[in-house]
Amino acid sequence: MNNIYNIYSFNGNAIFYVNLNDAKNFTNEINNYKKNIKFDVSNNKIYLIIHNNDNQIKTSNNIFIHNIDINFDLFFELHKLRHNYFYKNKINNIDEIINLYNLINIPHDVLKDKYPNLTNKLNNNKHTIQLCQNNINEVNNIIDKIQQLNNNTANITLISYLINNFKCIETMDIYIDLKNKLKEILNNFIPNNIFNFDVFNDSYIYNSSKNIFCDNPNKNICLENVYYINKSWFDINKKPFTIKEFELDLEYSGIKNNTYYKKFNNIDNIKVFQNVNEEVMYLDYKHGFYNFGEFWDCLKRLMKARKKNLKLFHVSGHRVNNINEYFNKLEFIYPSEYQTQENNNKLYFFKKINISILRENTCRGEYNLMYSYNFNQIFNNTPMKEDSYNIYLKRGAYGRNMLNEKELIDILISKHNFIIIDGTQSHTEMLNYFSNAKIILGIHGSLFKNTIFCKKNPLIIELCPISRHTCFVANSLGCKFQTIFTIIESDEKEQLVLSKEKSDYLINLIDILNKN
Repeated sequence: MNNIYNIYSFNGNAIFYVNLNDAKNFTNEINNYKKNIKFDVSNNKIYLIIHNNDNQIKTSNNIFIHNIDINFDLFFELHKLRHNYFYKNKINNIDEIINLYNLINIPHDVLKDKYPNLTNKLNNNKHTIQLCQNNINEVNNIIDKIQQLNNNTANITLISYLINNFKCIETMDIYIDLKNKLKEILNNFIPNNIFNFDVFNDSYIYNSSKNIFCDNPNKNICLENVYYINKSWFDINKKPFTIKEFELDLEYSGIKNNTYYKKFNNIDNIKVFQNVNEEVMYLDYKHGFYNFGEFWDCLKRLMKARKKNLKLFHVSGHRVNNINEYFNKLEFIYPSEYQTQENNNKLYFFKKINISILRENTCRGEYNLMYSYNFNQIFNNTPMKEDSYNIYLKRGAYGRNMLNEKELIDILISKHNFIIIDGTQSHTEMLNYFSNAKIILGIHGSLFKNTIFCKKNPLIIELCPISRHTCFVANSLGCKFQTIFTIIESDEKEQLVLSKEKSDYLINLIDILNKN
C-alpha cells in the first residue's frame, strides 16, 4: 500500500508526497485523479514528491516528479500531532473526558424511548457519539504510528522525549530538521505562486490516504444569447433547455423537481425585464438570499471560477457581514445592477453568462481541511498570536437560546476568561478571535461557520437541541478539529434546558480541557 499525502490541491493543481511501494497501483490512481478533474494539460499541473521510487512511474504532460531519499512519513505524523489540541494539553485524561461527555449528552437509548419517531436523528446521535470518541482517541493512534515509524527510521532519537513529555513539538530538533528538508525540496520544486509551505507548516494538517482525491472539482460553462426566469433557461428561440452539468451539482440538481419555484414552459408573451449585454458571472442562489450558514457554497464557485473581474448576476438580499470584501478579494464586481429575487417572475436576457459548476455532490455549506486552507489563503491574513482565546457562541436575537444561559456564561467568564461572541463583533474582531481560538463552546447555529477561520485547531463543543442536525459538526470533523457534539434537552421553542447537574459536568469538562 502506498502512503499518499495530499499536501495541496486547488483548481486542478496538486502536490502529493508518496512513500511508494506499489508503482502500478499508484499510476492507476494518478490516472483516475486526472480523469476525475478532467485534467487539462494547458492549465493543470501535478507535482509528485516520491520516496523509494523504482523508476516505474512514467512522466506525462504537466506531471512533475521529484525523487527523494528521505522518508517524510514521520514528518506528516508529527505534523498532525503538533497541531492537535490534546497533544498540547496532555492526553492522559481521555477516559474522564469521555465519561463527562456521556453525562452531559442525552444517551442514545433515552432518546430512542422518549422520541421514537426521530429515527434519523437518533441514528445521527449514535453516530456522532462514536465520532466524538474516535476523535478524542485519535492522538493515541498517531502516537502508536509514530512509534512504529521510529522503529523503522534511522537517526530518530527524540521520539521518546516526545511521547513522555508532550511538550510543544516546535522545539524538537527532529521535527525542525524534517520540516526544513521538506521546505527546501518544495521551494526548489514547486512554483511560489502555487504553494506557500510556511502557511501549511504553521496552520494546517493533511491526512494520508490510499486514494488521491481532489477538493471540489469544477467546470465553467458559458451560455450565450439565453433567457432566464425563476431558475429556468431558454435559448435564443425561447425554447426551454436543461443544463446537463447541473445534475452533478447539489445546488442545482434539486431545482427541477422543486415545486416551490413557479416554473415557466413558455415565455413568448413575457416582456424582457432586463437585457444584460456584457459578460457576467451567474450567482443566483437556491434560498433567494445569501445566508451566512451556507454562504461558502457561493464562495466555492467563485474561488473555482476560471474567469474573473466580471459583474455578478446575484440575489439582492443577504445576511453576511462585510459581504463586499469576500467578492472583492475574489475579483468579482458586487453589488452590480444585475440582481434578482426569489420567484420574482422577471425575464432576463443574457448575451453571455458564465456558471461555475461544482462537480461533486457534497452536503450544503460543507467545508473541509483543504477548502479551509485555500479559503484562509484568500480571506484571512490574521496572524496567530502567542495567547489563545476561549470563546462562547451566543445565539443573540435569533432564538434557540439556553434558558439558564446567564449563569453558565458568568462561570465561563470568571473561571476561564471566555469571550462572548454573538455576531455583533466587527469582521476584524471575528477573524482575530476564531483564528486564535483554543476552546469554542456554543449552541447549534451559524456562528459555528466561523470555525473556517480557525488556525490553531481548537477543541469545539457544540450544544445541540434534539430538533437539529449535525451540519456544523460535519464542518468541524472535515477540518479535523477535535469535536464534542452533545444533544441537550430542549423545549418546543428549541430553547436548551441544561440542568444544574449537567451544567456542572460541562464546567468540569472545560476545567480539564483548559489545563496547560
